[in-house]
Amino acid sequence: MFKIVASLTIKADKMDEFKKTAEELVRKSSAEEGNIFYLNP
Repeated sequence: MFKIVASLTIKADKMDEFKKTAEELVRKSSAEEGNIFYLNP
């Protein structure tokens, strides 16, 4: 089992772009075979 923990600092003027990209990445990684869950606190 692998666990990945990440902490990011996002510039205020890039927040909307980051959210859009992050939502897409979460959706894609959640659909990958073997992904049990994706925790987004």
